[in-house]
Amino acid sequence: MLPQSAGAAAVIAAGLFALSPALVCYGSEARGYAPMLLAFTAAILLVDRWLAAPDQPPRTPSLAMALGLGFLAQATILFGLAALLGWAAIERWRRAGALTALREMARLFGPALLTIAAMAGLMWLAAYSSPYGFAVGGLEPHSWSGWRTALAELLRYTLGLPLLPALIVPLALLLAPRSRLRDLALWSAFAFPLVLALLALPNSMMPRYYLVASVAVLLWLAEWLAQVGSRGGLRRTAMAMTLPVLAAAMLWTDRLLIENQRGDPGAVITILAALAPTGTTVMAEHHRESAVLDAAAAYRHYPLVAQIAPCPAAPFLLADRHGAEQFAGAVHACGRTYVPVATHWAKGPSGLHWQLLRRRD
Repeated sequence: MLPQSAGAAAVIAAGLFALSPALVCYGSEARGYAPMLLAFTAAILLVDRWLAAPDQPPRTPSLAMALGLGFLAQATILFGLAALLGWAAIERWRRAGALTALREMARLFGPALLTIAAMAGLMWLAAYSSPYGFAVGGLEPHSWSGWRTALAELLRYTLGLPLLPALIVPLALLLAPRSRLRDLALWSAFAFPLVLALLALPNSMMPRYYLVASVAVLLWLAEWLAQVGSRGGLRRTAMAMTLPVLAAAMLWTDRLLIENQRGDPGAVITILAALAPTGTTVMAEHHRESAVLDAAAAYRHYPLVAQIAPCPAAPFLLADRHGAEQFAGAVHACGRTYVPVATHWAKGPSGLHWQLLRRRD
């Protein structure tokens, strides 16, 4: 990076990270994405500094600490570790050869890999000792259509732009001059998602699995815009016009996400209070709905029973879907028919669509 553009790149990167709807969305969840992404960004800094001066001893304890803390926050930092390892290995392979790169990767990432392996072992030991075993939120088989949709959605919400204008950024990434951050972004945004798809890993249609690509692309975009602006003339004018437009688009999308509340099922309580003022029972299709309903009802002091068992037939039924899944309309359960009374669609890369149905007596 040109010295005169380094300060501008830092300011642009800070703005992009603060406003990016994908980071705002996932960073506001109580699932550890915000500290994980902080740890991943710190790891990028450590690796990038070493790649700039590979003759200096790498800061392996700091890297192991960053990645270990990130793993404790959110296990998907493993995808970030894979992206970092691939990026650094290719950089050093290109400059020093395969054998040297292999030795350096073992020295640089070995402590981090051992740290994460030890943490994962403790987790598995705790799960093995528990009568409930190890549980995950869910596993869905890989599909190419879902994979494409996930990447398109993450791109849209990373930049806050409709898909077609947003595609300008990956195209610019492909055509931009080489730099270390460009190589990281190429590996994270193109090679890494393709590897996951070719391996047909389950849940590969989840946008959050590719958050490491958002971080890398935003870092490169800040560097590239700063370099373009440092050349003066029309290029600086173009950057000065691009940044406010991009910031406005991100803020507009953030506002829509905030208003939508990820399709918050807590809004169901308002509807139920109007339909059944003295309280009622709702049959939830999945366990994941019951806790939200219980919390929302307690907050509003509404007498509600969230029933998981399909029978006996409750007065109301709450169904949820995610992604492109559609609702079936009328539902038959426990020998009764339920008809929709309200439907809400979640916007953004996270959240569930829900539909409230009432028993037809």
